[in-house]
Amino acid sequence: MKKASITNITGTIFIILGVLSIIYPFYSSLGIEAFLGALFLFGGIFQLFGAFEDKQRDGYIWNFIVGVLYILAGVYLLSHPLIGLLFLSMLLIALFYAQGVLTIIFGFQQRKEARYWGWSLISGLLSIGIATILLVNYPISALWVFGVLIGINLLIFGISLILLNPFIRES
Repeated sequence: MKKASITNITGTIFIILGVLSIIYPFYSSLGIEAFLGALFLFGGIFQLFGAFEDKQRDGYIWNFIVGVLYILAGVYLLSHPLIGLLFLSMLLIALFYAQGVLTIIFGFQQRKEARYWGWSLISGLLSIGIATILLVNYPISALWVFGVLIGINLLIFGISLILLNPFIRES
């Protein structure tokens, strides 16, 4: 197979996954939540192994506690997926608000030096707007937000793989 066709197949797969994630946002959101729970769980296990390996070092107890907390978070997310989605969505809303405010502040700081500082202002306002939409629709928004956002990301990434494939121009 030519490199162009492998890249195009990869892009097409990402597009299909993105569309499926957007069409079925609840299921993709649950999948993302379960994946994060598994990451916390396995990360905590490895953290504990590292803590036991470094028993003689200062900070052993802190590494142990962090490992236990990661494991508890992972088990909780995996055993309570809907509550996990609610918590992760609230975390995402807080992140969007913080990003929006900080981006607006950055934009105003750059207004004397950067010609297009207004784009930073627009970006910050959009982040705050998205956070507000999610908050107003909370807890229902928790059921679809991750699936839709990941779906959009996968879709755009797949399209960019196909459109920016340098081997297409050589064919």
